[in-house]
Amino acid sequence: MIIPAVCSLVLLGTYTIWFCVKYGIPESLSQSYYYIPWKPLWTLVLMAAGFLVLPECMDRASNAPTQIIPFVGIFGLLLVAAAPRVRDYERTTHIIGASVAGIFSQLWVILYGKPWTLCVWFIILGLFLIGHIQNRELTFGEVLDKYKIVFWGEVACFFTLYINLLCLK
Repeated sequence: MIIPAVCSLVLLGTYTIWFCVKYGIPESLSQSYYYIPWKPLWTLVLMAAGFLVLPECMDRASNAPTQIIPFVGIFGLLLVAAAPRVRDYERTTHIIGASVAGIFSQLWVILYGKPWTLCVWFIILGLFLIGHIQNRELTFGEVLDKYKIVFWGEVACFFTLYINLLCLK
């Protein structure tokens, strides 16, 4: 069951790297939707990545009373894919889906992976604190946007999930 998870990583990683090389690092991965010429690509990439990683996540959680956790996390990712317009009328659905996907992916890491991999979050926190200290005149949101904290947080969520699925059994 590891092959679908590898395909998920390759698909999402390729999309992210392609986008960052072509357009630069966005404020969040969701913002990439507004730059790509063929809009369904965003939905297809996220849905495929979610469905491909689900079997391995569920397999790790099999026979556990908390088996619902990976399912709910992937459901959140599918909500994000289905409601890509984070700047528009789909904002609430998108943010709820992103929050659920992020929280439940990290909860999955705590329960079924190696919790020490969550130390990557200290880098994100450090980046935010440095940005805030260097730019005290900026608001919380402006610091998030200027230093791409949301993007790096999304990368951290995917990184910890994939590293635990593919490398740390």
